[in-house]
Amino acid sequence: YKDLGRYDEAEPLLESGLATIERSADPGTIATARLNLAEVQRLQGRPEEAVMLYRKSLEGARAAHGPAHPDLVPFLNQTAVCEQAVGRYARAESLYLETGSIVAATLGPEHPLVAQNLGDLATLRIAEGRAVEADTLLGRAIALRERTPGQDHPDVALLLVERARVRAPRDPAVAASWRERAIRIL
Repeated sequence: YKDLGRYDEAEPLLESGLATIERSADPGTIATARLNLAEVQRLQGRPEEAVMLYRKSLEGARAAHGPAHPDLVPFLNQTAVCEQAVGRYARAESLYLETGSIVAATLGPEHPLVAQNLGDLATLRIAEGRAVEADTLLGRAIALRERTPGQDHPDVALLLVERARVRAPRDPAVAASWRERAIRIL
């Protein structure tokens, strides 16, 4: 039901499943069940409630996988997104930075998830009103995406559009050229 956007129907099923899973004492499975329920709560517009469950899911994932395992990445990232949504920018930044560190260390500094992480950090900088820093982060993300998967990939176009949006107030001509390139890619 979650994937269909039927969150009101998904939530009680996830709650029931979580209650059953919590009796199994498998921290990894419990953490994943909590993560799924937190995501439904966030999507229902209840981020304050969801953030507490995200934190519990991350705590469980750390217990199951250890401090720097790549399986922590979705827990860290989704918790960061929710922390950002409720305005806890310092907490979100810490989680995004930890995500980036784990991804770069375990999957390599050129991995596409590194570019995604830079884009997430840029989104945080935009929310904080730090457009120049967001611009720089987006530039780094674009450079990574141009190498892998390639210059004409739709992910490059999406990053170009976001960077153009950030740059437009300071340099409309450059922003327009990035938008035009994105259109050519798409």
